[in-house]
Amino acid sequence: MHQAVPLSVMIADKPLATCTNIYRPSVLIVEDDEDVAYGMSLHLGRHYAVSVEDNARDALARYQVEKPEILVLDYQLPDMNGIRLLETVQRNFDPSVTAIMISAYDSLQDAGLRAGFRHCLHKPFSDQELILMVEASLRR
Repeated sequence: MHQAVPLSVMIADKPLATCTNIYRPSVLIVEDDEDVAYGMSLHLGRHYAVSVEDNARDALARYQVEKPEILVLDYQLPDMNGIRLLETVQRNFDPSVTAIMISAYDSLQDAGLRAGFRHCLHKPFSDQELILMVEASLRR
């Protein structure tokens, strides 16, 4: 689903113009660490329409409504791991969903790629690495 997001041009804290027909790809971040989720949403939000959830249950409900183009999933979530979450989305909503896994466990990269993640990022990662992974995923 393509989402138009309002874009305002500001001069001296006053709107000069607002355009609501700017297309911005949508990203759903599922991360239970509030600080990590905030950092990712702050940096990705400059380029994309970003939603954030901190658990798999709420992420599945949001996915069903928003159908984001990219999922950024933490491996270790409180109610389900990121691989199971991706498999649930693939089985119930979109078998070809594009997803990026983030994890503190470097050893999970192979399992993540076999499960269908486009990319796997090892924590800690830079904001630029994340943005590059999302850009690369959207080009495919």
